[in-house]
Amino acid sequence: FISEWRLALVFVSFLPILLFIAIIFRKKVLILNRKSRFHNSQLTGLFNESFLGAKTRCDGYFEGNGYIVTYAVGHLVGLYDMKDYDKDKYSGSWKLNNFPFIPQDKFKFKVDSSKKKQFDIVKNLIHRDDIEYIINATDNDREGELISFLIFLLAKNKKPVKRILVNEWTPEDITRGMNNLKDDVDMRNLQAAGYTRLITDWLIGINFTSVATLKYGNGKLLNIGRVILPTVKLVYDRDMEILNFVPKTYYEIEGNFKSKNGEYKGKYIKGKEIKFDEKTLVLRSNNAQRVIIFKKILFLSQPIFFTILLFYNH
Repeated sequence: FISEWRLALVFVSFLPILLFIAIIFRKKVLILNRKSRFHNSQLTGLFNESFLGAKTRCDGYFEGNGYIVTYAVGHLVGLYDMKDYDKDKYSGSWKLNNFPFIPQDKFKFKVDSSKKKQFDIVKNLIHRDDIEYIINATDNDREGELISFLIFLLAKNKKPVKRILVNEWTPEDITRGMNNLKDDVDMRNLQAAGYTRLITDWLIGINFTSVATLKYGNGKLLNIGRVILPTVKLVYDRDMEILNFVPKTYYEIEGNFKSKNGEYKGKYIKGKEIKFDEKTLVLRSNNAQRVIIFKKILFLSQPIFFTILLFYNH
């Protein structure tokens, strides 16, 4: 009986040490997001302090309650420039016989020099021994997948990755997302779409911009890319419409009508047309012909320049 009490006393005396050891070696979850989510103090408090309990602010991340929340500051990783592949050949002035340029071996990536500090923070967090797995909380699209994919690639991540899919950072959406985490393998198609778009944009931009500038630039840079080219074409087409516009007279017919519910004004529609080039219109009904003289004369208006709203809706 006395020996059992002694054993119990020994256990009690070592209990704080055991708890301390358990806390130290408890596995944690690393959450990777874009920094834009954390510029907003309300979202920071919601996602870190209120919801996860990661209240301790550290250099480049938050920590607490078994969670570590860090961010990517947008694109931490980007493609090599041409001169990174061959400095002697592609530094300085472009030469037409050096294009098109396609890397011979494979596309290479580098960390943005202005964002190296944050990348190193994320990389060190990924490789911490107490990190059990990572939750990817970047934007729910191919761009968000690409950001995290390239970080994990250059950081040589070997930890399991889960994906939280939310449209809004509200408590309800976060709870739903955390309870329905996806495996990283389920996001492979979206990652491939982001990666393919990145490579395609780079190849088009580098080669077409260089060649167009050398052949047609007359000393000026001609930027050509997947986004800028169709955008400029839309603006150019509208500018040509305005420049080549010829005013034209057209006619409409309106009439005043009476019904049981009162009077109203109606406009004649023939098929889908309400504007006519001729000043007279022959209407046939009950085998009789009626000639209507248009009294309202209108002019086709000139196209207007794009506004932001019109451009987005085009």
